[in-house]
Amino acid sequence: MAGATWGSTDLGGTVGTLLTAPNLRVAYWRGPEQGPGTVIIVQGRAEFIEFYGETVADLLERGLSVVTFDFRGQGGSDRKAPSAGHIDNFRQYRDDLAVVVRFARQLNLPAPFTVLAHSMGGLVALQSQETLVRDISRMVLIAPMLEIGDLPMPKPLAGALAFGARLVGLGSRAVRSPTPRPSAETFSGNKLTSDETRYLRLCDLVADNPHLTTALPSFAWVSEALRATRQTMDAKGTPLVMPTLFVASGADRVVSTPAIDSFARATPGAGLVMIGDAGHQVVFERDELRSLFFAAFDAFVLGQPKPEDDARRSRLARTVKFEEGSTSDAWPTVAAPSRAPCEGINQSVSLKDPNEPAHAYAAPPRRDSSPLHESEGVTARHSNPVEQTLVGAAVPSKTVAGNDNPEADPLDPQEPLSPSADGGEDGDVASRRHRKKSGGRFSLRAPRRDRPRHRGPRRR
Repeated sequence: MAGATWGSTDLGGTVGTLLTAPNLRVAYWRGPEQGPGTVIIVQGRAEFIEFYGETVADLLERGLSVVTFDFRGQGGSDRKAPSAGHIDNFRQYRDDLAVVVRFARQLNLPAPFTVLAHSMGGLVALQSQETLVRDISRMVLIAPMLEIGDLPMPKPLAGALAFGARLVGLGSRAVRSPTPRPSAETFSGNKLTSDETRYLRLCDLVADNPHLTTALPSFAWVSEALRATRQTMDAKGTPLVMPTLFVASGADRVVSTPAIDSFARATPGAGLVMIGDAGHQVVFERDELRSLFFAAFDAFVLGQPKPEDDARRSRLARTVKFEEGSTSDAWPTVAAPSRAPCEGINQSVSLKDPNEPAHAYAAPPRRDSSPLHESEGVTARHSNPVEQTLVGAAVPSKTVAGNDNPEADPLDPQEPLSPSADGGEDGDVASRRHRKKSGGRFSLRAPRRDRPRHRGPRRR
């Protein structure tokens, strides 16, 4: 698969193949050397790089460098099953993300590095925080798949059926026969967006790139997804090791918005933005909804002081081989859909012209005086009736994972750890000790003191 290229849409930048096992299709756009940082886009299930052409252009407008890729089993990366979205273990997705982050560091792109992940990619990114803590500064998770919301049967029954199919050797089979491809006729019932122009553009991408599309998930994927989501929700309340912004959609019918809300509210280090009228993919939504998302993104990523790059050695130090397919200095362009949208839908998509002067790197003005990391909720009201709500702390006050100095916070080396209010061990200290016992790997289990004790009868 060496020398991967673009599909039907040339988005500029550089596209090629990471020569790993399996090979991964990767693309990147290098921003100014003194730019505000680099964003790594982590896609959801059945998506491919070309889906994010408009989002890449939005990020480049802000002076950011961008890296994105196709997960194994979908897009232009290697696959085990030719059409079904198949994976043997969700750990393999975390391996893919770690390889791409290693490659992004290898390119010497501007720091800090931010992960922007959607749906399944949000779950993978959340599970990868322990591994990436020295390489990634913060994460923005759009509709992360903490709980699947559109299962056709109860979760226990779906899990048992998927597990049974794997036992009899049908793990790589799709869960059912293929559904009709998205088209203008399926817009009214789609779960992604309420913007018909952008939906039809996605339909054109799917129709023009059959080799990049992915069918329904396999039984193994369903089994692994249910296990990964259950483990993640069991760890709710365990402090995150980096600032993480959760973006939930009020009209999401693919993943569970209440699960995202409860996880973000209960977990130190997490912030929450709720966009009431948005579907599952807010970056494909109407302009007024996209503007709410990017207002939160700008405040969380560009509106914070630029941290110094971590001088400690990365856990992802090994060099990755890359074979270039094509390169260009052009910016992504978004083609008009081949079918005319309904009246009343905004048809114009404003993208930056490559000949315009570079974006100013000063942080955008804040809309209110309350900092994002206030412990009380912050509500920013806009002319649109949709309400943007920031809940809880968006920046953890005591995040110590991976710190070589156990007495200092990596976000503030001058601030010592303080004991908990109840006189017991600080939650982050317990979490760090738990991680030390697990060999530094990502663990979804809560620290021992937070796990319920068995109160059964003693054995004599």
